[in-house]
Amino acid sequence: MVFDGLSEGTMFEEKMTISGIYPEGFYKFGASALLVTHNHELCEWLQQDGIGRYLQVEFRQGPTHLLIAGISKVSHANRVASSIRFSQKDVEAHLEKQGGGS
Repeated sequence: MVFDGLSEGTMFEEKMTISGIYPEGFYKFGASALLVTHNHELCEWLQQDGIGRYLQVEFRQGPTHLLIAGISKVSHANRVASSIRFSQKDVEAHLEKQGGGS
């Protein structure tokens, strides 16, 4: 089973509780599951109970698509957005060029 971003639209406490139920259940049944998340708090919480193996994408010049051990606590969103010319600065420059700037 693959899960992607469980309970992202809820309050933090709810998100942690609901998101933890599925990995804990799979673990208790001895089944495998893959959880893709940006929620490092959830990973740390599950790790304390010995649940799971934690991998993160390696970033050097850009995402290398190499998974390395660990829980990432750093967001690379701005760097990735800039690399594809979709940063806030890029969008504002485009809007200004189009006459839609403020």
